[in-house]
Amino acid sequence: MPKGKQNDGLQSPFSRRLSVLRKEKGLNMEKLAQSIAVSKSYISLLEAGERQPSREVVLKLAEVLFPGGNGNARDELLILAGFAPVNSDAAAAYRDAVATYEQSLSQHPEDFSTYLRLVYALIKAGRTAQAQEKIQQGLQLFSEGVQLQSLLSTLELSRGNYDAALLNQETALRSYELHPAQAQLDIRAADFHFNLGAVYFLRGYDALGRFLAEKDEADRKAALADFAQAAAKFEGAMEMVPDDVFICDEYARLSFNQAFLMDPQTSQVYWERTIHYFKRVLISPHKQQLGQQTLMESGAFLAHAYTKSGRFSEAELTLGLLDSFNPGYWLVHYIDACFCSLSYAHAPQKSWLDRGLKALQLAFEANSGNNPARSEARHDPDLNHLRQARKRDFARILNQGEEV
Repeated sequence: MPKGKQNDGLQSPFSRRLSVLRKEKGLNMEKLAQSIAVSKSYISLLEAGERQPSREVVLKLAEVLFPGGNGNARDELLILAGFAPVNSDAAAAYRDAVATYEQSLSQHPEDFSTYLRLVYALIKAGRTAQAQEKIQQGLQLFSEGVQLQSLLSTLELSRGNYDAALLNQETALRSYELHPAQAQLDIRAADFHFNLGAVYFLRGYDALGRFLAEKDEADRKAALADFAQAAAKFEGAMEMVPDDVFICDEYARLSFNQAFLMDPQTSQVYWERTIHYFKRVLISPHKQQLGQQTLMESGAFLAHAYTKSGRFSEAELTLGLLDSFNPGYWLVHYIDACFCSLSYAHAPQKSWLDRGLKALQLAFEANSGNNPARSEARHDPDLNHLRQARKRDFARILNQGEEV
């Protein structure tokens, strides 16, 4: 057997990812080795899959490969090497969703619909290297044209090539519709519509991120346009399979993002839609298919939608129930802080401010490392009343542990 082929067999997901990242950064093995004070031969062994790195080595590699401090990329390297990530809460959500689909696939490995959902879950979690590895495996496992076209769509999506992803998925859908015999495959027409919606959703989410960073109105409009396209595809999918809890949950999350970008009057319709579909998810007899962490997120977003709709008593009850089930969950504490800030605007009472600051402190303490709560709190308009009424306390809590 040729040596190159033999090394490919030995390589682990971590070693393959390390090799790709090193080359992307324009580093040779010797330079990378020098930067973390190890030998060139050690880097060679790591990339060949013949040596397992220590956690300390992985963290040093992350510092060199991601000098800007990309926490998600660092955590991906840690997970690939078999270590717990720094941002353990985010990783729990990732593991929870992915584990659900992997368990299903272990019993039905040729379930293409579930296979695609696993790939989408990996992409949404920012684990593009693992998603691409799974896609490559799928290209070997599945052989029908529509399946391959769908996998190629997800490959383009994992690379951020949205137009190519849409073209591949639309081609797959047309092929499926033109050849009824393909309906016997383990994929439904609803899945194609959902997958198209997922691409629009992710492209819109990228535009939303740019809007939050730059406040460019063009990005807000682009996000809303893509979200509207995604909504149409999700609605079409739900007409075909109204009991699909996965599609229902994604539609609720999409509605949440649409409401977030709209003015207060227009947004109310979308907040109510968010509430309706998250409630459908949480009462569904199939909800456990989503996994515990995803359901906790859905419940937290439901509570926030209640707050934004002015349904404060329902929001408070939902938050209380969530906290009783998982008292250490940062997102519940964070949304509780938003609830208190907006409650103070509705009925100015000192107790709302006290409770809001405490909730914010708990959110920060519960989510160490790459902390989305802290970065969100800096500019979140739903915390404005808390931020303005208690400027010093807010700043003190926000800056505590910044070095962590």
